[in-house]
Amino acid sequence: MKQNFDNNSFRDFEYIQGMDAWSRAKLFQAYLDDQSAKGQWNYRLLTTSGCGPVIQMGGKAMISLVSNDYLGFTQHPAVKQAAIAGIMKYGAGAGASPAIGGHYDYHELLEKKIAGFFGKKHAIIYTTGYTSNSASLQCILTKDDLVILDGGVHTSVMEGCQTYNRKTVKHNDLDAYEHALKLSAGKHP
Repeated sequence: MKQNFDNNSFRDFEYIQGMDAWSRAKLFQAYLDDQSAKGQWNYRLLTTSGCGPVIQMGGKAMISLVSNDYLGFTQHPAVKQAAIAGIMKYGAGAGASPAIGGHYDYHELLEKKIAGFFGKKHAIIYTTGYTSNSASLQCILTKDDLVILDGGVHTSVMEGCQTYNRKTVKHNDLDAYEHALKLSAGKHP
């Protein structure tokens, strides 16, 4: 009997209790084949234009509802010009992590401006939102903390919590949250 994968995503194949890596890979391949056969494959689709509300994909203009360029700054002429000027001065990359030589004066200026905007003494920037989530959680949490996560939370949050006491509950299941809280009452400082 063919398995129904209509409600699955990549995350469903990260860890399946009782399955080794080869079995998971075989099941994941069945998922990929199913999605492709139905014309529902929606990962790593080739885009041939810059980010924007309309993008070029497969030779067609498509409305993009997946961008995180909420304010359209990636295409703003002043932002593009600043990027060009930055590349001309600094090159195409930091060459090192901020901890060991990749923290430049423009990072410092941006962090000061962000801190000032929020009325704080300090701010820190990360290279991506993913890193911001995973790294911040790893800095804030301790081995004694309990993290109760919604099953639909972004993978970056899951990664940031992976080495801590973690309970994942079904997406939007308030009863499961309540149950997890009751079970953990008094066990974590």
